[in-house]
Amino acid sequence: TQITPAPQQPIAKTGGDVFPIPIKFIFREAAFTEDGRKAAELLLEYLLLSRPPSIKMSGHADERGEPDFNMNLSADRLGTVVK
Repeated sequence: TQITPAPQQPIAKTGGDVFPIPIKFIFREAAFTEDGRKAAELLLEYLLLSRPPSIKMSGHADERGEPDFNMNLSADRLGTVVK
């Protein structure tokens, strides 16, 4: 699995519709907040029920912090969601 962070909000897409799915994390960490964990569980439930042939996910960090740190954090957060 290749994980590439993108500077966009995570999305779910079905039948041409795009739905933002905000999965929140603890500040400067790749660990979910409680709401983030719930959002990730809802995303998993949706994916298990709909069984799309493929999905595209993106992750981002806010503008606070150095660019290299933010890119690594974005990749780590995306990896957390994928797991």
